Parts: sequence; C-alpha cells; structure tokens
Amino acid sequence: MIKVQSTGSPVQRYSGVYTCDRCRVEITGLSNNTVAIKVVWGNSAFDRCEWTMTGNFDADGTTLQYIDGTKKILTYGSDGYLKSTKTLSMEEKGSFFFDGETMTWADLAENAAAGMTFQRVV
Repeated sequence: MIKVQSTGSPVQRYSGVYTCDRCRVEITGLSNNTVAIKVVWGNSAFDRCEWTMTGNFDADGTTLQYIDGTKKILTYGSDGYLKSTKTLSMEEKGSFFFDGETMTWADLAENAAAGMTFQRVV
C-alpha cells in the first residue's frame, strides 16, 4: 500500500494513480494547487471511456474540484486496433475527495463512480 505524504501541498500529497474495479484515475501536478486528471474506464473488451480535465484543490486540501474536461469513447475491433473515437466536451462540475490512501469521485454529470472507493496504487 502507498502511504500519502503528511506534509507538502495537496498536489504533492495526492498526485498518483488510484484504481477501483475497471477504472483508473491518474492525477498529475501542474502547479502548487492545480492538477491534470485522467480517468480511464474499461467498459468491455472492445470499448472504454476516457475523461481528461484539470482541477484545483479547495482550502481544506482534501477536495479536488473540476469544471472542465473532455470525455472520449474509444472502440476497438476484435484485432485489438482502435476502430473509432467519439469525443464529447464536458461542461460539468465534479469533485474527488481524498481520505488517506483512498479517494471517491462525485461526477455531477453522469454519477459514473457512485459507491466506488479508489485505492492509491502509485
């Protein structure tokens, strides 16, 4: 299990990779309070969704909020090659909530990760 740093900015403490079931969330620091977020969700052997957005930590340092982003639906053929990509712009809000080595995602547009708790793996 990865231990979260107890000091430093929220970006330093919470940047990393979190997983739950078929979903992977990558959080990468861009500045002292801003991060890039990439979510990859495997729907089946032939398609997956990818969200990319930027976010900022709030004053308490445990809530990461975003208001922009793009969602892509990628479809693969039985040969493993990418067959199509559908890109959707998102005008939505959402938050990631951190508690030690775990995280939850409140996606206000689709409620995609309702009831899921992500574990930090990197």
